[in-house]
Amino acid sequence: VASDAGISGWKDGPAMRLSTASGAQLTATVGEARRIDVGSAVAREVKVAVVDHEPFPGLHGVIGLSFLRNFKYSVDSDGHELLLEN
Repeated sequence: VASDAGISGWKDGPAMRLSTASGAQLTATVGEARRIDVGSAVAREVKVAVVDHEPFPGLHGVIGLSFLRNFKYSVDSDGHELLLEN
């Protein structure tokens, strides 16, 4: 997925350990996305963590703080929406 998304540097990037909400431990490498678009919100030069397998079936990515810090954000839990504002 990282190669298809144009993520650079992840194949030989520094390694890092991640912990999921369920307590699982993952090893990832750090890369960079030149641009990430979520709806009309755009962030550039975003650091990303890439794992070499799907940690959970059907999970291909998670939006993290390296993306969210570019916006004022909130969650509408009733409407099941992430709201992003420049």
